[in-house]
Amino acid sequence: MIRRPPRSTLSSSSAASDVYKRQPQLPPMFSSQEVLNGQSVFNKAVTAANSGDVGTVFYSCDEGILNVAITLNPEVIKSKAIQVHYLMTLGLSDTLAALVPPEIEISHIWPNLMFMNRGVMGQVLLYTSGEELNEVPSWIVTGVQIRREVECLKFHETIEATSFEDEGASFLSNVRVIEAITRHFFVWLSTWQDKGFKPVYDTWMERIVPKFTVKEVSEEFKGTWIGLDENGLGLFKNNKDHFSLSLNDINLKNEISKNN
Repeated sequence: MIRRPPRSTLSSSSAASDVYKRQPQLPPMFSSQEVLNGQSVFNKAVTAANSGDVGTVFYSCDEGILNVAITLNPEVIKSKAIQVHYLMTLGLSDTLAALVPPEIEISHIWPNLMFMNRGVMGQVLLYTSGEELNEVPSWIVTGVQIRREVECLKFHETIEATSFEDEGASFLSNVRVIEAITRHFFVWLSTWQDKGFKPVYDTWMERIVPKFTVKEVSEEFKGTWIGLDENGLGLFKNNKDHFSLSLNDINLKNEISKNN
């Protein structure tokens, strides 16, 4: 399992960049830390995780993109621990379903793109320490990037993009979104720890965007995508050949930033 973070108090760092001028109010096992604009939330989280940090929610809103990353301390082998990527995907999906106008369709596609009304509005990122799949990793960082504004950077070159501003959801404060992502992620983390991957698998498969194929996401995915297996591997077929890909085989560290 993933060790639940210890109880800790919220960070005292300023949230002055958010419209509500306050720190996110998170479940008691999480703390929060705002990252200055121009700095990578994910680099900060990975550095902290390398130093033993657990349960900190790092965040920023830079150039119209909201960035959120959470440090975790796994207690299961890496092949199981990286399933938290799907928990974060569902956490973001549930957040959008709860907060954006109800007529907006929420969906995703493997491995990590999130859609509102079939336009790409977010991506889920995954960072892990360097152990083999059959070893327990020292740390994991899972997180999201969300397009808030029409003119901000896009997550895909050819698939149509959208944003909170496009979809009439710019009224949502960063703090409110961060709080909801953390809360919904924690619900799925608890479900996964108590009941295994099956309920995660069932819900994840129900929310796949119908308009696009995995091959359209990246040319590196050869063959036709079939679905997930019971361990979270992506299943493919190419003519008569069938094969699988682990999340560990894919670059899920492609942070979108003007500094990259």
